[in-house]
Amino acid sequence: MIIVISIAPDDSVVQQVFKAMGSAPLYQKLCNSQQSFRARLNPKPWRCDLKRPNVRRPFTDSRYERQFDAWEQEYKRVSEEYRVCQHLTDFGSQPIHPDLEKLVSEHDELTGVDKELTLA
Repeated sequence: MIIVISIAPDDSVVQQVFKAMGSAPLYQKLCNSQQSFRARLNPKPWRCDLKRPNVRRPFTDSRYERQFDAWEQEYKRVSEEYRVCQHLTDFGSQPIHPDLEKLVSEHDELTGVDKELTLA
């Protein structure tokens, strides 16, 4: 995570970082089209050994909604055992950009960076 400057997703430097990191093309496209960086805050179900729900929104029947609700409760329970981000290293010695401090703090809390959990 680049946290010392504020930068747009379509900046050439960002495109170089995307390429160097092997970022998924769909992720790059999403960032560019929305002019924001997206961070997954919860684990993908299959990374928690949980199958995707067999029903989708919009629900055509209340039975399907109940099935989804049951799946969602199980997902929430299981996903608490995982984190979705791991801090690997720091580059440079500059402090976090002041405009980004709160965002980084919230990201780290929601993704479990500092928790001793399995990485999803």
